[in-house]
Amino acid sequence: MMLIVLCPKCGHQQKTNPQKVISAVKTCVYCGHRFKIHSSIKKSRVVKRV
Repeated sequence: MMLIVLCPKCGHQQKTNPQKVISAVKTCVYCGHRFKIHSSIKKSRVVKRV
């Protein structure tokens, strides 16, 4: 199962592997910005599960 996350800088949505979600760092493929994906729903940038 994949998760869709939202880049805080450019706003693009992208897929990520949910096994690496706990304090994972994702690099946006559109703008190159690095951001954390938190396991907490309030801090999370997860848009939906695919």
